[in-house]
Amino acid sequence: TIESNIMKKIASLFISVCVMTLVSCGSSKSIQEKVYSSQDEINEKMAEYTNGGWQIHGTSRTLRGKLTEHYDKMKMNLDLYELIGTSTGCRSITVCRASALNAACIDLATKMGQDLKGKTMRDMGVDESAEVPTEYNKFQDACISKFQASIKEDLVEDFAMIRKEGGVNSYEIYFFVDKSSVNKKRKEAIEVALKESDLHQAYARSIEKFINDGEGVYE
Repeated sequence: TIESNIMKKIASLFISVCVMTLVSCGSSKSIQEKVYSSQDEINEKMAEYTNGGWQIHGTSRTLRGKLTEHYDKMKMNLDLYELIGTSTGCRSITVCRASALNAACIDLATKMGQDLKGKTMRDMGVDESAEVPTEYNKFQDACISKFQASIKEDLVEDFAMIRKEGGVNSYEIYFFVDKSSVNKKRKEAIEVALKESDLHQAYARSIEKFINDGEGVYE
């Protein structure tokens, strides 16, 4: 009968909706399970440090607490750039800390120099692996040195880790630095190094194009 057919269609539609809902919910659950959360990152980092014999140093806070706080700061302020300075084989904590700070500055300064050189060479149509004039190497060394010396005061320590091995230490310090400070110090270092250099005008012109473009440092 007509009523019977209508009821069958309604029942069929109801079953289809139920099945689709179950499949959809199952898929959503599967996707949610695969999402890599900040808590997963914290757990991995904690396991890495614990298995490696590391301990948090210089604070009464727990490692989980400091890591959570650290990542929260990065989420809330996208202008913060994370740097990790490492030192090994040091007996004195004072020496460990000074070496870790220096290592962080060297790392950032080296990235800055490599980024500027890469952009300059590409702008000039020169292969990055090609030999460059001695004058350019002198300019780059001066630029890196000036930047490294000036950026040190802008690094803000967030927390430190220590590992003791047979009377000597390995030490890590997590720093934050504001990207605007990096860009400012980068520009100043390039400008001063350029003025003091004997660079060919072709190189100088290419360098000047990227004086305000420091984004590659953070990659």
